[in-house]
This record gives sequence, C-alpha cells and structure tokens, in this order.
Amino acid sequence: MFLFLFFSQGILLAGFLLKNIPVISDKIQIKHTWSASLRSIAFSVILVCAGLGLDSKALTKLKAVCLPLSISPCLVEARSSAILAHFLMHLPWQWGFILG
Repeated sequence: MFLFLFFSQGILLAGFLLKNIPVISDKIQIKHTWSASLRSIAFSVILVCAGLGLDSKALTKLKAVCLPLSISPCLVEARSSAILAHFLMHLPWQWGFILG
C-alpha cells in the first residue's frame, strides 16, 4: 500500500516539476493524450489506496449510516443545482433536476 501512495505522490511531484519549472518545461513537452492517461492512472491509484484502507467489517456494522451518508450529498447537489438553474437561468424544474 505504501508503494501505491508513493507512486501517486511521485506522479503529482513530477507533474508539478514538468509544468512549473521553466528550464524543465522548455525542454520536455508531453502530449495531451499522454498527460490525460497519466492523470487517469494516478487517479486510479489514489482510489485503489482509499479502497484498500476500508474495513469491511466496520462497513457492515455501519451500513445503516453509510447509505444515507453516500446518497445525501448527491441529493443536496441535485436539489441546489435545480434551484439555481430555475431561478438564475429561468429553466423549468425538470431541466434543472436533469442538470443536477
């Protein structure tokens, strides 16, 4: 697990160096397709590390709490985007909920 975390942090550091240090950014140019692929790989590694850190026994004990905590942010975001779309952009309520 430490290797995954080290790998993802190394990718973030390398990206920072390649983009923000003028000497390096002038010499090395990375194509957009490679950059997008590397970002997707780094994101996958971070998600795998987070998933490996979960305790399945604790999740089964707390399943009544985990379900509302996973659904409520989605519902709040959909509701707030529908309200903003309706009042700011004058869209119908159905379109606002589709947007959210």
